[in-house]
Amino acid sequence: MKRSEAQIGAITLIHRFGSAANLNIHLHCLVLDGVYRVQNGVAEFHSARSPPAEQ
Repeated sequence: MKRSEAQIGAITLIHRFGSAANLNIHLHCLVLDGVYRVQNGVAEFHSARSPPAEQ
């Protein structure tokens, strides 16, 4: 697969308050562990390889 054909995705939300309405700024992130490739209008997910054991 060519890099120009890969489509990646990530979403980050800023959460400002905790459950007691206290100031507790933190982030919620959703990051794909692979890429999508669209061919003929059909999206196919290709997962990323796991890192080697020495890493």
